[in-house]
Amino acid sequence: MAFLAFVLPLSPLASVSPETSERRAVTKQAHAWASWEETLSYSLLQQGHTTPAHVLCATLSDEYHPLALRITTLGEMGMPSVPLDLSALTTRLALRVGGQCYHVREVLLSGTPWAGLSTWADLLSPPHPPTIWLHLGSPLVLPKGPSVVKGRVYHFPAPRPVFAELAERWQELGGPPLPMSPNALLPLLEDGSIVLTAYHLRARAMQLDGSVRASFSGWLSYQCRAPSEALRATFVALARFAFFAGVGTETARGMGATRISFA
Repeated sequence: MAFLAFVLPLSPLASVSPETSERRAVTKQAHAWASWEETLSYSLLQQGHTTPAHVLCATLSDEYHPLALRITTLGEMGMPSVPLDLSALTTRLALRVGGQCYHVREVLLSGTPWAGLSTWADLLSPPHPPTIWLHLGSPLVLPKGPSVVKGRVYHFPAPRPVFAELAERWQELGGPPLPMSPNALLPLLEDGSIVLTAYHLRARAMQLDGSVRASFSGWLSYQCRAPSEALRATFVALARFAFFAGVGTETARGMGATRISFA
């Protein structure tokens, strides 16, 4: 299975300032997936060739891209959309995101920390550094009710809700066995084996489907402090997976896009 992420830098077409258009797009990121369906991938979804779980679209706004779309495909089910999407981009005069029209300046398959190509084997391969940083390009949204974590509700991105969710999605996509099983991993996400060591976050309430959800923008750093090589390998594999699959919930709607760095 291959994972692919590419970036589409955008320029506004309407007569508004770049700052205003970027702010509008970021404010309306929750609707990026709906706009993407209407412009590029909707026909594939209708035909059953792929699903929002296999093709993700997020609106980015950071120091690398003031405003861009990031498209991620997860495995063979997502790959058929790539030729269609790239072909559509060469023929469309405008792309709509959050009610605003934009021009796609270029398609970046490399040359940006938000683009990449990987396989399951790559995600699992060494090295396995002890510290990771998650740099959020779109808001991380926590579950609105009891999560996969023993039915508990979390109000902050502690290690357990973040990595338990990633382990569950790894299994849902049919990934190979992790070095440490999810059942063995879960208690280690709360006993100090993996800890949140630093963060710079902005929290805000987000309206999604008529309910208020907690969301976070910024960056987080997690560290594996246990001597277990299996735990560290699992920790790093899930972080690499997050680069393509996103973190938190609502990733199919553009939430939780993240780039990863290690130390």
